[in-house]
Amino acid sequence: MATDLCDAELESIRRHHFIPQNASCIVVPVGFVVHHWDHFFIVIFDYQRRTAHILGRHISNDAMHVDGTNPDDWKAWGGPGYWRTVAALHGWTAGDPTNVSIRAQDWEQNGVDCGPIACSVLEQILTAGLDGDGNMPPIHIQCGHILRMKIFRIVSAQIVIKCRDYMMLLENAEAQCISHENPDEDIVYAIQHGKHPSECQGLLDELAASSAICEACGHSTLIHTTRDRFHTNDDYHVISYDDSNPCDNEEGVEKHNALQESSYTTQTGHNSRAHQWGHGQKPGKSYAIRVTISPAPASTTTSGSAAHVKAHENFTHIIQKNGKGRPKKRSVHFRVAALKKSVHIKNAARQGDSHEFEYVAHENHFQSGDEGGQQDYEGAHSSHDRRHHDEEYRPTPPSETSSERAIPDHEYRPTPSQQPEPQSPSIEGPMTILAEPTDEEIASRAMARPIMWTSAWHNWRTLELNKSLDATVANFYLSNVWYEMLGRSCMRYVDLNAVMVDEMVDEGLERFRRNHFLPQKGTCPVVPVGFIVHHSDHFFAVIFDYQRRTAHILGRHISDSVMDVDGVDSQDWNDWDGPQYWRRIASLHGWSTGDITDVSMITKDWTQNGVDHGPIACSVLEQCLTSGLDEHGNLPVVEVQCSHILRIMMLRIIAGRIKLSCSDYLILLDSPQDYWQEDDVPDEDVISAIQNGRHQAECLELMRKLTIVSTTCSTCRRPIPHQGEERPSHNDDNGDANAVDQDGVDAEWSEGEDTLATSLPVARKVHLAKLFKANKQLAGSRNRNSIVPRSVGTHLELQPEILPDVHHTGDLQRSTSASASRRRVKNWNLGSDKRFPRPIAPLPLAAYSGRRWLQDDRTFDEYEGGPTIEMLTTPRDIITTTTFQTGGIQLSTAWIDWVDHGYRITPSSFHIFYQCDPIATMDHIMPIGTTDSYDPSNQVPDRVTGAYSLARLGPAQEGQHAHITDVEILSASELIDSAQHDPPLHEECRFGHNAFVRGHTSHRYGDGPALYVDLEQDAVKFSEDEIKISVDIDSIIWATRVFRCKGSVGIYITPPFQTKPGIFKHNHTYVDIVIPQSEEDASTPGGRTEWLSKRFPMSAIPHACIGRISSASSTLNLYIAFPRMIHKHPLNGRRITLIPKEVLDIFWDRVLLPSIGCSTDVSWAPYLKHTLHEARYKARGADGRKGGWGPPKTIPLSDDDFRDVQEYMEAYVHNGEGELSMYGSFFFILEGKGIKLLTKDGQRGRFSGPEEALRRNLPDLDWPYMMNRRHGELLVDVGISFTPHSPEVPVVGVWRLDALEASFGAGGYKRGEMHHHNTLSRYGALQAEMQQERSQQTHIAFRSTYNLYYESIRTNNNQVNFASDSDAYKLSPSYMAECFEIMKVVEGCKEKTYGVRDEYRVSGHAARIILDNIEDKAIEYLRSDPILWIPSNIWFELIRRRVREIQRTQITIVKKNPPNLGILTGLLNHMLRSTTTTPIIYEFHVRESLALLEYRNVLETAGMFFLQDFDLASNTCLEEVQQIDDVNVLALMGVNAKAQRDRAVGRSDGWRSTESEVEDYPLGRTPTWTRLKAAIASSPAMIMRPWTWSTRLSNTELSIGRLIVMFTRHMWLMLTNDVFKGIRPFPNSLQEAMKCWTITSIDDTLASVRFEACNFGLHDRTGVTPGRMGPKSKAFVDRCSLFFPDPDTPHRDNDQWSTLWEEDGYIAEFHRMMKMMNEDQQELLKQGLCQVFSDLHCLPVSGARVWVQRNDAIVFATNPAFYRIDSVGKGSESQKRAPRARRTVKVTKGKRIFAADLMDSQPFDTDGNLRRKTERQKRREIHKKMTMAKRNKRAPPPPRSRKSRPFPINIGDTAQRDEAMDVD
Repeated sequence: MATDLCDAELESIRRHHFIPQNASCIVVPVGFVVHHWDHFFIVIFDYQRRTAHILGRHISNDAMHVDGTNPDDWKAWGGPGYWRTVAALHGWTAGDPTNVSIRAQDWEQNGVDCGPIACSVLEQILTAGLDGDGNMPPIHIQCGHILRMKIFRIVSAQIVIKCRDYMMLLENAEAQCISHENPDEDIVYAIQHGKHPSECQGLLDELAASSAICEACGHSTLIHTTRDRFHTNDDYHVISYDDSNPCDNEEGVEKHNALQESSYTTQTGHNSRAHQWGHGQKPGKSYAIRVTISPAPASTTTSGSAAHVKAHENFTHIIQKNGKGRPKKRSVHFRVAALKKSVHIKNAARQGDSHEFEYVAHENHFQSGDEGGQQDYEGAHSSHDRRHHDEEYRPTPPSETSSERAIPDHEYRPTPSQQPEPQSPSIEGPMTILAEPTDEEIASRAMARPIMWTSAWHNWRTLELNKSLDATVANFYLSNVWYEMLGRSCMRYVDLNAVMVDEMVDEGLERFRRNHFLPQKGTCPVVPVGFIVHHSDHFFAVIFDYQRRTAHILGRHISDSVMDVDGVDSQDWNDWDGPQYWRRIASLHGWSTGDITDVSMITKDWTQNGVDHGPIACSVLEQCLTSGLDEHGNLPVVEVQCSHILRIMMLRIIAGRIKLSCSDYLILLDSPQDYWQEDDVPDEDVISAIQNGRHQAECLELMRKLTIVSTTCSTCRRPIPHQGEERPSHNDDNGDANAVDQDGVDAEWSEGEDTLATSLPVARKVHLAKLFKANKQLAGSRNRNSIVPRSVGTHLELQPEILPDVHHTGDLQRSTSASASRRRVKNWNLGSDKRFPRPIAPLPLAAYSGRRWLQDDRTFDEYEGGPTIEMLTTPRDIITTTTFQTGGIQLSTAWIDWVDHGYRITPSSFHIFYQCDPIATMDHIMPIGTTDSYDPSNQVPDRVTGAYSLARLGPAQEGQHAHITDVEILSASELIDSAQHDPPLHEECRFGHNAFVRGHTSHRYGDGPALYVDLEQDAVKFSEDEIKISVDIDSIIWATRVFRCKGSVGIYITPPFQTKPGIFKHNHTYVDIVIPQSEEDASTPGGRTEWLSKRFPMSAIPHACIGRISSASSTLNLYIAFPRMIHKHPLNGRRITLIPKEVLDIFWDRVLLPSIGCSTDVSWAPYLKHTLHEARYKARGADGRKGGWGPPKTIPLSDDDFRDVQEYMEAYVHNGEGELSMYGSFFFILEGKGIKLLTKDGQRGRFSGPEEALRRNLPDLDWPYMMNRRHGELLVDVGISFTPHSPEVPVVGVWRLDALEASFGAGGYKRGEMHHHNTLSRYGALQAEMQQERSQQTHIAFRSTYNLYYESIRTNNNQVNFASDSDAYKLSPSYMAECFEIMKVVEGCKEKTYGVRDEYRVSGHAARIILDNIEDKAIEYLRSDPILWIPSNIWFELIRRRVREIQRTQITIVKKNPPNLGILTGLLNHMLRSTTTTPIIYEFHVRESLALLEYRNVLETAGMFFLQDFDLASNTCLEEVQQIDDVNVLALMGVNAKAQRDRAVGRSDGWRSTESEVEDYPLGRTPTWTRLKAAIASSPAMIMRPWTWSTRLSNTELSIGRLIVMFTRHMWLMLTNDVFKGIRPFPNSLQEAMKCWTITSIDDTLASVRFEACNFGLHDRTGVTPGRMGPKSKAFVDRCSLFFPDPDTPHRDNDQWSTLWEEDGYIAEFHRMMKMMNEDQQELLKQGLCQVFSDLHCLPVSGARVWVQRNDAIVFATNPAFYRIDSVGKGSESQKRAPRARRTVKVTKGKRIFAADLMDSQPFDTDGNLRRKTERQKRREIHKKMTMAKRNKRAPPPPRSRKSRPFPINIGDTAQRDEAMDVD
């Protein structure tokens, strides 16, 4: 009805009706329904006969006799408009509508049922079509009741099906097209939850009741053909349309061929030619009405094709088989895109010209498969031919003419070798029959010829950069490409040696024809031939097309402009002997050359550099060999890639092929080939170099160089349009686990401020903004000089609360049903700490107006010609693995990631403070942030004390406070005294458990109320004079470009072995790095204009320890940083700073050691190590092992020597060009840590202060040089310690967090990170950086406060290595020992005094100011009373008893073994770690549990974190958390955790689960098969990678998604309710269905499950499977045939499988789909199913039974594609005795129950008239269906008592049989 359609709407209509987008379809009748004036009628347009059939336009035959009613007047309902619109949609010519003849047919109607009648009539016409004369078929008109019920049945069922399809398409890319058509959620809910089917049932009952009493429903009316049958006249002759078919017999075929002037071929699908679907009629007697149809090709072929007859036979058989009827009840109407299958037929009239098209129809729908464009009937085809072609529309019968045909280019394949003819044995004696070699063997022998691979071996180094390729290497590569494409190449290849021989001898000709698969006698098909020409030191590609007599010359000249030079003719091929090549190749193939002067030249040139022409020519020819010429003889689109990539690709192939050819040569030495020459025998050195790996090592070295240069080449990294690889987007800017404040960048400039430099054009800024958006790692980049300094105000900056990171991929593993049973966290903030207010604003600072940064210097670094921003996001298309056939040699990915990414440094890169003296520094040191009303002793919140008003008018009215009775406030000492009884750990201690774990008081007869811990009641008061203030310098950090010192520096002669970077966590120091420029800026003349930079944390820059400065008292580490290597991990998005060994080895070997050798005196030479290999050889130990864990040997270098070394290092990096460019822009970091005792109080008065003590104790440092900010930035940690004089009562000091938070706010510090010691709510520590603008003026970077009691348990490396959760889960000796050690240590600390500490990281100049004024400031700060002093014995006893009671509780729950033991262990171990440290919570299940327990509220109401509802008497001990450990939690707990959990599950009623993360390769890369099986059985989540939705499945066919969803539903529906602990899966989409088969969902769903390992594909890289793995398992892709068997597979009769094969089972539906398809469609469907099965996480181990059970557990096989291993390693199998079998539990439903449930699970079906039934109703219904004979069957007599048999029976055999028992 649409008249004006936009292009998108027209395209959509043509696509949905299977009309080709860019061509017209064949002219056939079209049928549709018209709704005009509330009346429906049918219209059939026959454009060939220019006839319009109007059926049911009027409600009576008499209507046409009414005055003024003309039945032929179709303008009344807009008929001419319909005629034009339909023609336009199909691309037909409408012609003059006035010439259209109208044929009307009416019948009696009631005016109400016009709609159903019109639909029924059109359905009959679409099915039967017009007959041969264009007449309508007989039409049956049924009663409206019956028609409505029929339509209702289909529509109601299809609504449910299409709703399900819509839900599946939401995951598909097509969802974008339907996003504006989204239905309401109420509609989808009503359909999915059965509301819609129930309403349909009521309407159906009404229709059925009306039909039962309707007399008209008992019969139908037959409407005969309309008016007179007609025939067609034209100007030439008369064609009578009768029922004869000229193709029914051979005579008809010959007669038909004689009449036809042109013919065509068709391609039929499974449901072919809908216009021949008649009511049992022969093909050709009916003429179909078009729904969709493909156009005819541009030209046709002769009728002399045998394939034509085959196509006709196939399509006739299909019509007779599938041409009638509707789908069976409850069947899904299936639509699938038809596959193209070409039938190429020789055209005798036009040699070499062939075309193809297809007609594919399914369910009365045609689909176009034409590739030839719009049909052209001009020229050879007359109007009669065209009309005859369209009207007959039948396949052309074959011709008995020529049996040979020319092979066109696009279907050419190399001639296979002749197979030996079978011979009968002779009576004269046995005869040895030598089989002809296969194609692969011929190729291998040809490549094994010594002259071939030895020549390539001698010249393979010409693949290096800036070298011209040798001809032998190019020929070797192309020959290998040609042989690898056997059967797939679209043209022939002639090697360089053969094409240059003028006259080839017979022996050479025979060898050529054999090696090129040519017939020894006769000619081969004439097809294009490709080869390369080496002329005048230049390679170019040539394609000879002898059929079209055309020569394509590609890359002959290095530029397109060469042809414009005088005297240069691009069409002249005589200068490179082109005619001679033409003759040679034709002679080799036995073709006729013809007249050479008639050959046309087609040239194609491009710009080349004169060096890389060889690789480019090889690549161009390879693409031509692969794609071939098109049907018009044109070349394919050729992509000329960068020579770096081409050289890498060629090197990969050549290196591996040389080794394989050498191996083949050695094998063939036993039977040398006749054509081998004596001169061809290779030298032993050549074979030795290949066999011992020296050649491979040299190839890898060259590949490393090429890869490095390629990764930094803008041409190589330019995005390829057809590539669409998705990369994960990550926002994490730091690689370590510690969070980095990102608002340091955000707060650097105001909103709307131009930070990209005012000199840049607006368009450039917009482009840069897009690049930054696409590159998350560049977020925050700006031009630092363009930022306008602003004043720092006095307002309190309200910093938003940072939400905890709750991203967890485990939810992606759960299906909807599995997720529904989980406890959900409502507020994740409740699992984190609550911050305190900051009442006082910081000191205001005016806008800075002085000098900020050093002057830029364009010579400071290499700013031009480097990588660009666009290269950071370009997908890297470099293959990192070089395969050497017999063994895999892998090129490290380091040479792809650890390269120059374009980052550079400036003179001001190291400066984080302005170039000025520090401003107001002391005002920001220990400021007092509390108000005068602050009471430090009041640390109990009002909600505990009840000190808040209940009055409506607020606190003005007194005496109306809340009275709290359910909380008891206790001091720490009272808490300890309440649980004085401390029995042994194996005994229960109710008082201790309540006090230190549950947070409840206890009395003699039971538990008391909850308690609140108030440490202020035990506080000890000290005056300011009684507290010792100590000042020291704790550490130094110096970043500089040129390192200098006064003494000597020790440089490592080998790279030190490191398991983590030297600066492995954020040290709150930054380096300003210049980011890469854009491609637009790099290509603009005039130099760089983009000077954008970004602040990177120093820990985020790759670095390595290069040396150290040692003294008797300390060691300072010297690091070298490489900013050009800054990058993130491609998968997790974290920054990587630990440089790989191979990258450091190159730096030491190629840069550092040579620089040292050049900088030292000649007398040093005997003591120097000139190469890294030499240094490592001399560093071997006594046993010959290399290296070790200790630091390597150093060589001392003076300041002058090391300055020379730095200059030589820069020179080596610069001269190394691209290969060493990643080491450029290096700078040095000097770090000294733990030196506070050298400087504390000037070493107790020995020096005037900490500064002098530092200078005197570290005399090797050049302090004036370091303090000069032109050379870098020096940062110093100044620390202040507070320790009271309390000899009688040792005390411990802890910071009050409310006062500390206020002090940080008054100093202008950021939010930072707060630490709660021992989970106390109001005592701990705080660390934070200063706001950036304020920091740049005050020269203060960072403030850190902590409590010195931490020193009692602090390790030397400051790393916390507490026992793991798995140790606590198993109560391992290490866990028990760790707990005892902590208690022992804290017990010994009760007699010591520990103070608190406050540290500031400041510049060297600010440090001097602080050291001169710190003591007065500290005394003033103490007056605000920010510290709580508590007796040491109370503090440490509180910690000790807490540890002991947690340990006791852990022992108790391990003995109890609740099903959530892992969850509880994680919580208790977190509490245990928090007693001495503030642990980082890595495990998701711990964070989830804390949020579920409302950690924040517990801290506020109890003063300390307790498990207040912990109940050892309950099944799961703690109701608020998840009630069962899932597979990921069990993976953290150890290999036996699953079995332990399953035992607990058997005694528990609660079922829940949680998630966590696992590490890569938990069993190592090559575990033994025994260990792998045990790991899969015990903790599969530990060994299996999580399942993720693959993007390649997004475009999966809808039919495949339906089958997988149905398969999943039916499989789970088969199980009984007793085996479930969760919700039975019922997916609605493909992704949901695949989630149901993940180990997480299965474990959440089933009560008892057993996972088994699969040994398919676990071989190593050599293809060998070490170890013993038993019988070979089926691959998951092969299991598809088990669950989706072919229709011809024998039917399985057992109870479990048979139901799935019948009626509503998914297998029956699969078979119905298969029968509706042709072979190609069937293959496509099976391939799609196999693809889905290959991505499933696990599957049931089905066999004779669908579900298999062993030891009461349902068994699943896991997919080895998800294993976290490389391969199975060697190891012997331990022979274990089979466990004794137990009586299994029935897990599957009976056949009849499952069949009933299966029917209920189907979409609503009115025929079945099914209702939801209870289990009892189902059983009663089944009982009624049983026959009387079955019910009256005689019951057997009761069993007689038997005598007891002696024990034992043969238990072993029984156990073995039961172990393998399948469960019915």
